[in-house]
Amino acid sequence: MDVSLIINPEVLERVYFLLTNILPIVVIGVYLGNFFSELGLIQKLSIASYPIIKLANLPNEAGASITSMLASPAASYSMLANFYEKGILTEKETIITTFTNTFFFYIRTIPTYYLPFVVPILGLKTGLIYITVRLFISFISTLVGVFIGYLYLEPRETDINNKRELERTKSFSKKLKDGFNSSIPTFKKILPRLIVIYFLVAVAISNNLFEPIGQLVSPVTGVIGIPGEASTIIIARFADVSSSFVLAGELLTKEIVSPIEAITALLIGSVLSLSTHFLKSSLPNKIAYFGSDLGTKIAFYNLILSVATVILTIFLLNFLAF
Repeated sequence: MDVSLIINPEVLERVYFLLTNILPIVVIGVYLGNFFSELGLIQKLSIASYPIIKLANLPNEAGASITSMLASPAASYSMLANFYEKGILTEKETIITTFTNTFFFYIRTIPTYYLPFVVPILGLKTGLIYITVRLFISFISTLVGVFIGYLYLEPRETDINNKRELERTKSFSKKLKDGFNSSIPTFKKILPRLIVIYFLVAVAISNNLFEPIGQLVSPVTGVIGIPGEASTIIIARFADVSSSFVLAGELLTKEIVSPIEAITALLIGSVLSLSTHFLKSSLPNKIAYFGSDLGTKIAFYNLILSVATVILTIFLLNFLAF
C-alpha cells in the first residue's frame, strides 16, 4: 500500500490544524463546563438563552451550552458532550439542545464570516438578503427544537443547581482542581475519538473519496427551474463554499442572474451538497463528540431538519419574490 495515500502534506496539515486549533478549544470547553458548574455560574451563563430553554423545558446546563455557541461551536459541543457523559443531560435533552443552538451559531457567523466575506462578494443588497434568509432558516430550526422540547420534555432541576451550599464552602483553588478532575473522564472519551475520526476524514478528503457523491447529485441541477448559469453556482458548491459565493457575485455583477435567483441557487447548492457535508464533517464530528450511537442520531436528525427548513425557505423566497 502506498503510504503517501495516508501520510501526505494535506493530511498532515489537517492533523496539525486539529492539534493546534480544535483540540485546545475542546479541552477548554469541557473544562469550563465543569469549572462553571463548580462556581455555580451555569445558571448565569444560561441567561441569554433563557426564553429558549424555558419553553423547551431544558435545564440550565443546556442553556450554558447554547450560549457558548456564540463564542465557539467546538466549545459548545464539547461542553454539551461533557454534560451528557456525566449524566446531567439525557439523550433527548442533548439532541433537542443541538436543534435549539442553531440560531446562536448563525448569529456568531454574521460578524466573523457573512459581513466581512459574503456581503462584499454578493453586494450589499443581495448579501443582506442572504444573511436574513439564513437567519430565518436557523430561527425555524431553533423553533422546531423548542416545540419538540415543549411537547416531549418535562421541566426539571439538575443536581448541579441544587449544590449551591456546597459550592460556597469550597475554596477557589479547590474548585479549579475539582473542575479539572471531573473533566478527565470526558477527555478520555472525546479526545481519542476526535483524533482518530479527524485523521480518517483527512485521508478521505486528500484522496478525493467524496467526489463521486457530488458527481451523482449534480445531474439534479438540470431539472431545477432556474437559469442554466445559476446551475453553475450549485455545482461550485460541491467543490467549495467560498467558490460558490464568488461565482454568484460574478454572475450578479454581470446581471446574468437576479439576487433571488443567486440566493436560490446558493440555497439549493447547500441542500444538494449536504450529503457530502454530512459524511465529511457533520457525522464524523458528532460521533467524535457524542459517540457512535448518539452522534449518529444527532447528525442524522439535524440533516433532516436542515434539508426541510432550507427547502421550505426556498419555496417561501420564490413565492414572495413572484
